[in-house]
Amino acid sequence: MAEKPQNETTAPAPVPEELPPEGALVLALGPLYGRIFDTYGPAPVLYPCSVICVFSLCMTSLAHEYYQIFLAQGLLFGIGVGGLFSAGILCVGQWFVRRRGLATGIASTGSSVGGVICPIFMDRVMEKKGFAGATRYVALLMGVLLVAACILTRARLPRKKWNRELKWFDVTLFKQKEFMLFTVGTYLTMWVLSDDLLGSEYFKVSSSKLIS
Repeated sequence: MAEKPQNETTAPAPVPEELPPEGALVLALGPLYGRIFDTYGPAPVLYPCSVICVFSLCMTSLAHEYYQIFLAQGLLFGIGVGGLFSAGILCVGQWFVRRRGLATGIASTGSSVGGVICPIFMDRVMEKKGFAGATRYVALLMGVLLVAACILTRARLPRKKWNRELKWFDVTLFKQKEFMLFTVGTYLTMWVLSDDLLGSEYFKVSSSKLIS
């Protein structure tokens, strides 16, 4: 599935197939990122994933074909965002005990704020700089914010040695009602959001605007 080449006013139309892998990777890599975070702290997760996110956006701005967008945005960006999300949530969980749920909820609102600001920012800049230029500006904005996040994020617990006997995935967790309810709730939330977005007029409107 090829897309039209980019120039200053055109860009590949948004492709719905990019979103499921990206959304899945945000949560699917949690066990890996969580184990690294618990052992070595946030730096080994936060620093490389910050670079990956900025790099993936830069590569998206250079994309001309569908598979290039899929690799840069659907896979690479999902891997990076998964690490950032995991590091942020786990760090909050270490510093708060009594009001951990409230603190986690406040920290999670960052994605909602970004979901409001970035599309508006992207749309305004795209009118003057085109898709490629607007994507690079978003990468620059994200890079500045991630530098601040890397400086400010600190773990409360000390580092420890890597435990090779520890299981990567403990199936017995599903016997806990709280964990089971959380898993089912997260699945249904992502399913509803993805179905609502992919079935909306967003892609049709965006496609006609970008390639016109």
